[in-house]
Amino acid sequence: MERNRLLNTSLPFFTGILLLSLLFSACAPSDADPEELILSLPSDPISLDPLFATDLSSRTLGKFLYPFLFQKTPEGKPAYQLVRSHRLEGSGEIRSLRLSLRSHSLSDGTELGARHVKESLDRLRNTAGPRKIRYSFLKEVNVIGEKDLELRISGGLRQAVDALSLPPAGIVCCRRPGDSEPKPASLETLENNDIVTYPKPGKYVLKEWKKNNYVLLERNPHWRGEPLPKKIRLRILSSASTGLFLFSKGRMDLMRLPNFLLRNPNIRSENLAFRKGGGVQYVAIRANEPCFDLPFRKALNAAVDPDLIVEKLLEGNADRTVGPIPPVHITTSIMKKLFSKSGSENRPEREVSLDAAKEYLKRSSCYPRILEREIDFRMRGDDENNANGAAIVGFLKELGLKVKLRPMEKAALYKENAENKGDLTLLFWYADLPGAWNFIDPLFSGKDKGNGGNRAHYERAELEALFEKARISDSLDPESEISEALKILLREVPWIFLWSPHETFLISEKSKLYPSLTDYL
Repeated sequence: MERNRLLNTSLPFFTGILLLSLLFSACAPSDADPEELILSLPSDPISLDPLFATDLSSRTLGKFLYPFLFQKTPEGKPAYQLVRSHRLEGSGEIRSLRLSLRSHSLSDGTELGARHVKESLDRLRNTAGPRKIRYSFLKEVNVIGEKDLELRISGGLRQAVDALSLPPAGIVCCRRPGDSEPKPASLETLENNDIVTYPKPGKYVLKEWKKNNYVLLERNPHWRGEPLPKKIRLRILSSASTGLFLFSKGRMDLMRLPNFLLRNPNIRSENLAFRKGGGVQYVAIRANEPCFDLPFRKALNAAVDPDLIVEKLLEGNADRTVGPIPPVHITTSIMKKLFSKSGSENRPEREVSLDAAKEYLKRSSCYPRILEREIDFRMRGDDENNANGAAIVGFLKELGLKVKLRPMEKAALYKENAENKGDLTLLFWYADLPGAWNFIDPLFSGKDKGNGGNRAHYERAELEALFEKARISDSLDPESEISEALKILLREVPWIFLWSPHETFLISEKSKLYPSLTDYL
């Protein structure tokens, strides 16, 4: 059977797309607010509290509402947001990280001070949450001046800078009289009119939240950074087709666009923007199943042809990953360490061969019994994941495996994955921070199985040693650990490595005035 025939997975929404095309109009509504931009969110945020921002919508809103001490550039390099300078002092198990803050205005025009940051970091240290263990290195926070703090930390500088750049470390302000700690934005703070009473630290303040409808933000009047619109309305739209229709009516300014909608003939190229390297799609192979040994995992990777799926289903809008990492994050020096022979920098082709896959499978400890076992293949039940999953399963069936395709609701899929259910699971990972290391840790960390990010529940002693080395390092350049970890992962193939989709955005002329906005979605 020709491998192209495996990709004949028709998408049932094409008829709907054609109907939407007939409804297109270039007319903008007369009642549009010229100072308001409308963006799209795929779902209601679970929480506006950065400690519990575990979903994409919550993390997106957190970028507008809370500043960070540190941040990362798109290249994954450390940079500063609230911190003007830092200095690591002392020796021994606990050391002093001294921070000097830059000028930053709260929503009432007053200055964000060291005491505000201490209150927020103390809340981060003391509140139980899904990622509290990641901040166990932060032992004590002391105010030593109006703009100066001392953080008593264990471990290395790299761990501290990375962790303080992550969503849970967003600075929440300010503590109200009688409260033991500052409160993040929420429906409760809206009802209490706390926006007016208490200053906020972010680029925006929360003005309105209609559940399952929209969230309205208003720019901090004292914001002096990048150009941003005065108001942002984030509409909750589970269907991208609905967002596309609203865009055609002038009622949407910026949204993510799935690959299948790129085929709509009414979309103009000047309204498209692209970004690479934000995430990866992969298949997690359940690590504690004895039959899923190294020969079996190699067989799966040799059987599935990601390049063919990218070409036929994703229309070229993705890049095959290097192990788990988008190629845009792999430096030339890392490629040389991994793959070069006699000075050659050519990247080796992934071994994709049905014959090779069958030979690997025969070496598996459970062969030939594995051919009679039903393998549970799970994924989210939306159209695009259904199409990609069906194509991958087609390759696996060609290998001779019995595979049951199981589309699931997102909540149930992740809940049961955390319980270590499902043999093979098609998943997507958006890195909280840019850079290659963030596609390795926590995805293969033994301390982060399940909801922590390690969805394959994979653990290997030599990787754990690398993670410990990274966590105590004072170097902010993780290249040596990336190279070592990649060698292990390419050898052990704990996933079916797939691709990094190109993120496509539909942008209006008005949103082009604010080019940084796509970085928030």
